[in-house]
Amino acid sequence: MARSQGSSLCGHVAVVTGGGGVIGEAICHTLAEKGAQVIVADINMAAAQSVAKGLPAVHDHQKHVALPVDVVDSSSVRLIFAAIQEVYGAAASILVNCAGTGAVFTSITETSEYTFDRAVSVNLKGTFLMTQAAVRDMLAGGVTNGVVVNIASIVAKTAPKGFSSYVASKAGIVGFTRSVALDLADKLIRCNAVLPGFTANTPVSGWITEEQREMIVAQVPLGRPAQPREVADVVAFFCSPESSYMTGAAVEVAGGRS
Repeated sequence: MARSQGSSLCGHVAVVTGGGGVIGEAICHTLAEKGAQVIVADINMAAAQSVAKGLPAVHDHQKHVALPVDVVDSSSVRLIFAAIQEVYGAAASILVNCAGTGAVFTSITETSEYTFDRAVSVNLKGTFLMTQAAVRDMLAGGVTNGVVVNIASIVAKTAPKGFSSYVASKAGIVGFTRSVALDLADKLIRCNAVLPGFTANTPVSGWITEEQREMIVAQVPLGRPAQPREVADVVAFFCSPESSYMTGAAVEVAGGRS
């Protein structure tokens, strides 16, 4: 069935970190289909450029670009927002924090300091740095309909054993989202989180065996992985006027697993 296109996000400039990844690409496409001008932000510039070239335009003045960013580097974060101002002459009014590092299975007694630091740095600190910079620009630019959407994970609630570093980083995003939402409510900038479950075609699906995949899917009441576009549709809802009375929410997109 053909996907509907529209103009609910026309006039918005949206930056999507991790835009070169599987879920990030789906988010970029969905926001573009709804009229947003999209910045595909990724540390992998080749992947970002490939995604940006394939984004649709539903109105004449829609411009999509790829820009490099290392979300754990505050200097890199400052540079991307300066570049956005240069390209569009305005602040981004939508930020989707989708950049992240994957889960590493290891017991707490064997978890290295590097593994823990990496998960918290990319997943949580990166979300903090990008959110802080985006909100500063929104406020300076007089944006009153700004949106921040943070991609967490269902593991923030299920907390499976052997993934303590990843779980901590994703649970941190949920708490961070709630606090930021309250901080920004009087400024009319909304902040929400999306918690995907096991999602098809993502890197983790290539790291596990077929037996492991079947075990994971067996725990999902709907009996299948999420498709990246199903996650993207919820992100787009949070970016749209249809969710104008939602902030601080953490919505599961996990097929009933919680």
